[in-house]
Amino acid sequence: MYAGGQARDAKDVESAVRAYGAAPGGTAMMKSEQKAAEEAMASGIYVTWQSPDERECCRIQSNSSCLCGHALKSHDAPKGGGARLRPPGCSKCGCSRFRYAPTRPEECGQWWLPRRKDFDVKAWRARVRKNPQDYACLNCDQKVSDHEAVFETERARRDAGRPVREAFAPLASTPELQALVLGDEQEDDLEALAASGAISAAAYHRRVASAAALAAPGGAPYAATTVGVAPPPRGRGAYVRRR
Repeated sequence: MYAGGQARDAKDVESAVRAYGAAPGGTAMMKSEQKAAEEAMASGIYVTWQSPDERECCRIQSNSSCLCGHALKSHDAPKGGGARLRPPGCSKCGCSRFRYAPTRPEECGQWWLPRRKDFDVKAWRARVRKNPQDYACLNCDQKVSDHEAVFETERARRDAGRPVREAFAPLASTPELQALVLGDEQEDDLEALAASGAISAAAYHRRVASAAALAAPGGAPYAATTVGVAPPPRGRGAYVRRR
C-alpha cells in the first residue's frame, strides 16, 4: 500500500496522484502523447519510439522533435506499403530520416533537473541532440541513440495485435488514472508560458517547484507524476514506470 513512501503498482500511483496531483513535467509528457494518439486516430498513421527489443517507449506527434532539431511536421510524409512505413526525411535540412529526440529531462529519468533554478531546458535539449548515446530512456533504460521511430498503419498494428484507436491513448489501461491526469486542465500551461517568454525562467522554476514538491511526513518532498511517484532527494522513495 502507498503510504507516502513507494508507489508499487497502478493503484498506488493513482492514490498518489489523487493525494498530491500530477507533476507538471509528467503531465506535459502525457498530454503530448495524448495528442499523438488523437493524430493517429485522425490520420491512420501511428508513430512510436521503440527500443531495440521493440518496446514502445512513447507516442510521437507532429510537434515532436527530431535529433536534427526540427519537428516531425517539418519532415516529409512517410512512404511505403509494408507493415512499417519508411521514416521520412526532413524538408529543412539534410536529415534522411526522423529520429525522435526527448525534449524533457523526465523522459530520461532526470526528473529533478527542472527544479533547479539554473536549469536551461533548451541547453539540455541541445546536449541530447548532440550526444544521444549519453542519455537513456526512462521506460527501457536503453540509449536514446539505440531507439527507432516506427511509422505504422492502423491495419498493420491491428494485424500485429498492437493497440489502436482509443486503446492507443496514454494510460488507456487505467481509465481512472487517465481521467485524473488528462482530465485536469491546468489554469496556465507553464510550458507554453515559458516558451513564449510570458513568464521568466525564475518564475517558471518557482511554479514548477510549488506544484511538484509536496511535503510528505518527515519533511521529504514527493512529486506524484504520470509515471508514478518521483523519488525525492537523498534517495528516498521510488517511481513506477508507466508501462
